[in-house]
Amino acid sequence: MLGFSGAINHSGLDEVIKSRVKKSNFGVQTLENKISYFENKNLSTCIFNQEQGIDSNVDNELVCIAIGNIYSRNKEIFSLSKEITKIYREKGISHCCTQNGLYSFIIYDDLKRLFFLGVDQNSVIQTYFSHFRDTLFFSWHIPQISYLSNHNLKIDEDHFFRTIFAGPLGLNSSTPIKNVKALYGGSYIKFKENKLKQYKISPFYYEPKFDLSALEHIDRIKRSLLNAIKMRISNIRNIAIGISGGLDSRILLGLISKLDNIKINGYTYGCKGFVESKVAQEIMEY
Repeated sequence: MLGFSGAINHSGLDEVIKSRVKKSNFGVQTLENKISYFENKNLSTCIFNQEQGIDSNVDNELVCIAIGNIYSRNKEIFSLSKEITKIYREKGISHCCTQNGLYSFIIYDDLKRLFFLGVDQNSVIQTYFSHFRDTLFFSWHIPQISYLSNHNLKIDEDHFFRTIFAGPLGLNSSTPIKNVKALYGGSYIKFKENKLKQYKISPFYYEPKFDLSALEHIDRIKRSLLNAIKMRISNIRNIAIGISGGLDSRILLGLISKLDNIKINGYTYGCKGFVESKVAQEIMEY
């Protein structure tokens, strides 16, 4: 389990909020995990990092706090925060979300009064955030947003209708709670001059078009899936894919097979003579 919980105010963070952040422990006192804290005049965060301490890097005016791992075939990475700082300075913030790994990060530029919170493109655990007045609150746990901000959160009834169209991930980062947004894999938020903006490196974005035909909807889904696949295997030429007798793996295999210069290795498992293994073999031979 990994996560951040905290708040940022470019004009100076209230001491009461800082105190709440220090008491913010995700309700996991019984688990063997490492909880650390980082604090300066404008930023306060609780870092919940399984079996590890805080990984932070201060480079002049730039602070980077990171949790998780980036996996590289070419070099051994000893400090995730230093690696993220290097990527940010050399390539820009958008490249910080596209590395091969499971991680999340905070970048705070004190000189420019600029704050970023981002997650890797493979992330399946959402980060939640809310902007109240001139303070940005963020956490891996929605009730912590209420605790840190001292606001009573209200249910967003329209969210449940939107979820029918977009599925459990919600629609355009919405959540069941009003004024609380979700940060999904491959995206980041930028907070500057009391203005908040979300950027999505991941291609997931859905607005229902009721005037489209069924075939047009299918075509949009196909293009979205292809974009997601290309983003995740952009630098890979040899991949392994699990094949079952179901439609999900068949669809992914069919889309990947349309890409150029990709070698596909199909795998399946089960008892000898199991019907799905036979179907999988027929699919790969086809």
